[in-house]
Amino acid sequence: MQSLAVIGHLTRDVVAGGAPRIGGAPWYGGRALHALGQEAVLFAKCGEGDRARYLIVYPFTKSTEWYLTSREVRQGSMNEHMRVGHTYPQVRQLLANSFGLDDQDFLVAYETDDLPAFSALVRDLRGTDGRRSTVRDTPILLGVHRPAPEIVELLGASEAE
Repeated sequence: MQSLAVIGHLTRDVVAGGAPRIGGAPWYGGRALHALGQEAVLFAKCGEGDRARYLIVYPFTKSTEWYLTSREVRQGSMNEHMRVGHTYPQVRQLLANSFGLDDQDFLVAYETDDLPAFSALVRDLRGTDGRRSTVRDTPILLGVHRPAPEIVELLGASEAE
């Protein structure tokens, strides 16, 4: 795999008055590479003002039957998940394929300031057809966003160290 650098911030794009969705150079660069069938490792970050208070991350694994179904059926299931997710614009989502990197197939990350909305989203997602092929979706990890200087202070270290 060749090295590739995509420089820029992830953004929240609003198109034609729709719900905010992920965007920015790294996002669109990654989509283009995927469409071209090119493997790449992309690194991106959000601007400080784009951070939500909570970050929720969890891995999940799909069943063998999931992988034995057609690509069209799997994509339909993922599209259903995206439709449900878009009904919660206050919760940003990012899905990463991690197949072969560890015991999980995917890693999903959510950012929100509204934990009850996140809980409702998860409840709705667990009611979709794609849930039938989910083998495991734990542990669910929750973090609170803190600026780097505050983390250093919380750890009892000084920035000079």
